[in-house]
Amino acid sequence: FFASGPRGTFVLAGYHWFSSWLRDAFISLPGLALVSGRHLLAREVLLTAAEVEREGLLPNFIEGERVDFGAADSSLWFFYALHKYLSYTDDVSLFRSLSSLLCRILRTYIEGRGPARMERDGLISVPPGYTWMDARIDGIPVTPRGGKPVELNALWYSALRFMELMGISVPGAPQLEELRERFIQEFWSEERGYLCDVSGDFKDWSLRPNQVFALSLPFAPIGERGMAKRILGVVWNKLLTPYGLRSLSPDDPNYKGRYWGDVVARDCAYHQGTVWAWLIGPFITALRRFGWEPEECRKLLEPLMTKHLEEAGLGSISEIFDGDPPHHPRGCISQAWSVAEVLRSYVEDIQNLRPPYERKYMR
Repeated sequence: FFASGPRGTFVLAGYHWFSSWLRDAFISLPGLALVSGRHLLAREVLLTAAEVEREGLLPNFIEGERVDFGAADSSLWFFYALHKYLSYTDDVSLFRSLSSLLCRILRTYIEGRGPARMERDGLISVPPGYTWMDARIDGIPVTPRGGKPVELNALWYSALRFMELMGISVPGAPQLEELRERFIQEFWSEERGYLCDVSGDFKDWSLRPNQVFALSLPFAPIGERGMAKRILGVVWNKLLTPYGLRSLSPDDPNYKGRYWGDVVARDCAYHQGTVWAWLIGPFITALRRFGWEPEECRKLLEPLMTKHLEEAGLGSISEIFDGDPPHHPRGCISQAWSVAEVLRSYVEDIQNLRPPYERKYMR
């Protein structure tokens, strides 16, 4: 999945048609490079990404000479990847060299100079169509998610906590304990037992997997055990399949159980019920964090690590699967973050081979 060119070293998101998507790269680095000991390769990818920053924004994707900045979350996933890199290498010199960039990124959110902006309550809001659920038909987002998306705000909180840990304060950033409390007030429903997908002028209670990141990120805003177990139980019952998590509950009237047909039909299903293999990684991380046993979690990976390796791209893991049984593989036959998150969660969470410097960077 790694490719080098005039700009540097990138991660190709999937075969046979995806170019370098930076969100995918940052999510994939731990599984593709860090758990296997290829730390210098991970360092090269992080440095390459830093070189294509523009006014505090990291690109959504790079395709030849085209550099697209149409994503609100790519820059925040950079903090996640760098934190994981430090947890494996203790390479503080790289963090120091990137600290000015990290501050510029956070100021861009605070000042609203990109697609996302910090609101008065400290949470982040975006226009429709700027999250990872980005399919469009004739330019119109299929899954708009305009407002305050749950995973974007979990990433925001995690990035700020990481910077606090490293002793760097950013002018204008919210107070973190207040931000955590605000997150819970904004997204949690005691009655429903899960987090809303998007908050804002109205709350979108569509049951989606994005809430899992509020439990799985290194610095997660949800730490209360009872709340976490209720969320995980709902996700397990409604979204879990043998090949990953559905992007929308089958109970939802907008659910699409098959990724099939022409381009419009497929785009309508892409994030509306289609199963994404990569989401099994953060789900397992969250399960382990809140008390599930390794063997129970290992069973969740078995279909992806055994039977599926002979179904589509031989020896690799597909991008997506139908939401309805028997969950036929669809999309790319070999997807970077699908492979990466299965590997990372298996090594870190099931084999319990934790990053050697994790405790140092989780104070």
